[in-house]
Amino acid sequence: RNTNITQRATQSWPQIPTTEIKHACLTNFKNSMSNHAVHQVVCASCACLHYKTDTVQQNIAKIPNKHLLYHVDYIPSCILRLNLDIDTITNTFQISEEQIQEYFSDAENTTVIINKMLLCRKGIHLNTGNVQLCNKCHEDLSSNKLPALSLSNLMWIGDVPQELRDLTLPEQKLIALYRHSSCVIKLCGITGDPSLAQSALKGNVITFPQNLSDIVKHLPLSPNELPDIIKIIFVGKTIPSKDQVRSILTIRQERIRTALIWLHTNNILYKDIHIDHLLLDAFPLNDIPDCLWNTMSFLKDTETSDVERSGYVDNDINPDEL
Repeated sequence: RNTNITQRATQSWPQIPTTEIKHACLTNFKNSMSNHAVHQVVCASCACLHYKTDTVQQNIAKIPNKHLLYHVDYIPSCILRLNLDIDTITNTFQISEEQIQEYFSDAENTTVIINKMLLCRKGIHLNTGNVQLCNKCHEDLSSNKLPALSLSNLMWIGDVPQELRDLTLPEQKLIALYRHSSCVIKLCGITGDPSLAQSALKGNVITFPQNLSDIVKHLPLSPNELPDIIKIIFVGKTIPSKDQVRSILTIRQERIRTALIWLHTNNILYKDIHIDHLLLDAFPLNDIPDCLWNTMSFLKDTETSDVERSGYVDNDINPDEL
């Protein structure tokens, strides 16, 4: 009897999927990978990206427990504030053409305050009067609970000022009050068509206690100090040209000057810093400092270059190279 059961089980498993099953699997896959399924939107409350299927669209007038999204007092006056006339009975609102124009003319800021609610602009559809809320924020608001990641829950840090945007790593280190003790940048050569290659950054951060010296009183640092902070290792088949790494390692005299002036004017930590304009005048106008370029290490190792792309990388570094 047991032999018969075993034979029947062997004969029936695995079963060949029917055409209907194949079509159902293919349909499920296509639906899961469709533009609608993978489309992402920003939540107006927490400013996080979510799949659209994991969000709800809510009329501004019908946001539950709006008081939970009221902004805190430290929000600067430069953030646009709109006051809409909301009918609490019908849960509708009125917005003037002037307010709409004011809203769209202030597109540089990513946040806006509407009736005291601190919201992310990317999650607002002002033309239709709706906002996008992720399921978690909507659930918390409906339960009269402050969403943990909402901007109003001390999660707002503001936009990066134009003067500090797109600074390269060396530029950041030259104007920073505090810096890491060392930074190792490992660059890999591109194989194949450069126009089709993808760029990516990855790395590890190790923190350890150390005795900090007195805070600096003069900025920027001299470019000659950069090799003590930054070490560049290039892994590839040929030595890269300056143009290939210019976007990563360049320092620009006027960008550094502009950033320091802005920090001195607007950041309380920089108010007592003396800006050394004479030193700045000696900076490259728009080039990689020779001290960084001349201290770059080159590893001509095709096997190592291939391993860099094949899996986990052994990041052991020779202490003599630091």
